[in-house]
Amino acid sequence: MSKKTIFLFVFAFGTLLIAQLAGSGSAFIERYYYRGFFQLIRTGYDMTIGRLPIPMMYFFVIVIVYVLYRLVRGIRRTTGLKAKFTLTLISLLQFVSVLIVYFYWVWGFNYNRVSIQKTLGIPEVEIDSTTLRSLIDETALLLSELRADIDIEQITSHMEAEGIDYENKCRQGIEETLASLGYPHRGRVRIRRLYPKGSLLHVSTAGVYWPFVFEGHIDPGLHPITWPFTMTHEMGHGYGFADEGTCNFLSWISCTEHQDVFVQYSGWMGYFRYLLSDFRRAFPREYSPLFDGLPSEIQQDLRDISAYANRYEDIFPEARDAIYDTYLKSHGVKGGLINYSYMIKMAEGWKRMNSLERKAALSKDD
Repeated sequence: MSKKTIFLFVFAFGTLLIAQLAGSGSAFIERYYYRGFFQLIRTGYDMTIGRLPIPMMYFFVIVIVYVLYRLVRGIRRTTGLKAKFTLTLISLLQFVSVLIVYFYWVWGFNYNRVSIQKTLGIPEVEIDSTTLRSLIDETALLLSELRADIDIEQITSHMEAEGIDYENKCRQGIEETLASLGYPHRGRVRIRRLYPKGSLLHVSTAGVYWPFVFEGHIDPGLHPITWPFTMTHEMGHGYGFADEGTCNFLSWISCTEHQDVFVQYSGWMGYFRYLLSDFRRAFPREYSPLFDGLPSEIQQDLRDISAYANRYEDIFPEARDAIYDTYLKSHGVKGGLINYSYMIKMAEGWKRMNSLERKAALSKDD
């Protein structure tokens, strides 16, 4: 085994050890990695390779295929079963070590950051059945009001043809949100449309941030109503937030406070769908009557969103959920996949916190 190979193994092991010892909520990672090193590589990539018009995911796939091809070719040329086994083992360990080192140093250490709840002082709240139903009613009314000012067909046609316009709007929105919350927002995170359509929806994924190429992706087979919320969520990952619930929370704030009415609608619709999902999980028998009582235009949009996604059949859904749930939990994301809907608690805590602050400010003025 060469010295370079040994060094690579040690580097990968050391990287994993740092992540393990740092744990979650590391002030050291927050200050020196996220606010220091990560910002430098984020900016460096976005100002160079990130300017290219081609999604780098395709280049990543080509590189992986080429590396595996070289590995197979090398094994076939090696004589002797023991030599083949040794070469295979060492090559795979080298490959995995490179992925580990690259993943953590360009993005993965963000899992060890101080939570946004702690940084912003968002209180922990519990959502009971009465509150959940009240939130559904309030949000349905708000969606109905926004919907009256939107020409869905025209916007849908425009987004499918010129999605870059809304990518820029979403980026502006989340950068303003991060700035208002005291977080850095260097760089220019890109969200690419990943073709062919259904590439992500076949595994029930609307979007994905791929840290190896510094870019987020959405499936163009999604209904355009969901694009702004999904794009902003993936941008949240790109700007250094690993937790899924946090990225949903940031997307909710960024979209619902945006000046563009359609972006607002997308943000509230994304939030609303999580409310409905939680209600359906908790009260399956009461879900149908509740859905039937929603405004007709909201019902239709929800059906259209589902119809778009259902055009692409799930591939191994149980295995996919188990793998991703394990991945999230292994990186300290409490609840695994359930963490996505945690944004409802965060949003409610945020609203209550701001309400108390406003009351305190009014009392002080009086």
